[in-house]
Amino acid sequence: MEDESAPGIVYWEKQQAAFCGVHAVNALLQSAVFCEADFGALAAELDAQERELLGAAARPQNRDARGNYSIQVITAALRRVGLRALPLRGPEATAALGGASLESSAAGLLCHRSIASAHWFAMRRLGGGWFNLDSVFPGGPLRVSSAFLQRYLAAFQQGGGGSGSSGYSVYMVAGAFPRPVLEQPPGSQVAGRGLWFEAGATRHVDGSGRLTGGTRGLATAAERGAAVARAAVAADGAGDTPRARSLYAAAATYVAEAARQAPSAAERARLNEAAASYAARASRLGGAVGGAVGAAVGAAVGAAAPPPPAPGRPPWEWLDESGAAQEGALAWRPFGAAAAAELERAHASGEVALSLAPLGLAIDLREMHQTEVATGRSRPIRRRGGGAAGAGAAAVTAAAAAPAAAAGAGSGVACPLSLSVDDEDALIDAFDS
Repeated sequence: MEDESAPGIVYWEKQQAAFCGVHAVNALLQSAVFCEADFGALAAELDAQERELLGAAARPQNRDARGNYSIQVITAALRRVGLRALPLRGPEATAALGGASLESSAAGLLCHRSIASAHWFAMRRLGGGWFNLDSVFPGGPLRVSSAFLQRYLAAFQQGGGGSGSSGYSVYMVAGAFPRPVLEQPPGSQVAGRGLWFEAGATRHVDGSGRLTGGTRGLATAAERGAAVARAAVAADGAGDTPRARSLYAAAATYVAEAARQAPSAAERARLNEAAASYAARASRLGGAVGGAVGAAVGAAVGAAAPPPPAPGRPPWEWLDESGAAQEGALAWRPFGAAAAAELERAHASGEVALSLAPLGLAIDLREMHQTEVATGRSRPIRRRGGGAAGAGAAAVTAAAAAPAAAAGAGSGVACPLSLSVDDEDALIDAFDS
């Protein structure tokens, strides 16, 4: 049986004016890659080519007055990321499938209605299941059972999908898709675009066509940081070190952004400490985090000096990653009194290595981590109330000095024509009337 497990996060954009083509392509790519200015530039470029080729006879129609884009603009955008749009009923799509089923082999579809209120929307196969990512849906992504997919598509192609009097042309998108939004550096995204949805809680059309479920999107930096952190912990536990490192760094960036927006000093301190924890783990897994992500993470680490220990609590702690999935932040656990006293003695005397034989641990006070002698597993440690900040913090803080960094890390790439997200009820209904 086909794997119907859901991915962790589904990216979706809500309809703005008549820019469904931009929304459809970004939803297909599962990342905020393009904005309206990008598509406007592509349309102008194609218009100029047509005028050069046809002269006075040219009547370019690559974008209308409301913002609808032609298939030529859509395919030009896809080519920029190495993808092709193949008519689903054409020979190229058939050859690309190689005899396999559409449900299990295709990665993405674009659907286009060119008359009776032109419209674009995307469908993606994610985690073994299919999602309709139509930007005019009031409830966000709609998960479609693979068993129902062919009937679902047929309804749109025949004009019976609630889309007006004319049917849709369907294109299968082929090529190597970019990494989804969960695995993209936060600073690489176009600012202010899109919503994230927990895939398992999205609305769902089952094999018999029944509609169930539904939830709101993850709109805040704190919500997105928590989602990325859960994915980081899962990757870490599965031994996927490169992915875990990238996700921890992204989680630190999102949570650092949330800390800057926090309404109180206490909440800001809590979020900064969580960001520093994620940054330390990212660094421990693979060295300094550079670029714009490194800037935001470094800022979080610098702002998150460990607070003094509570009365009676030993100042030395170790990082317990196992609590992250449940608590939404990595948890610092205190050493016992005897071990903490020995750590404090070594710290005061300037020692750089220490053996805590009763616990089976080797301590590196220069790099600030402990290693289990029996298993070789390593975890960060820290001293609350002053002292060494640890290699994780030091490495990421150093990366923050990289050029390009401080400006807008975590806030995304600016787009001159990006539009704000309206309230859920303020949808443009011209396409579905």
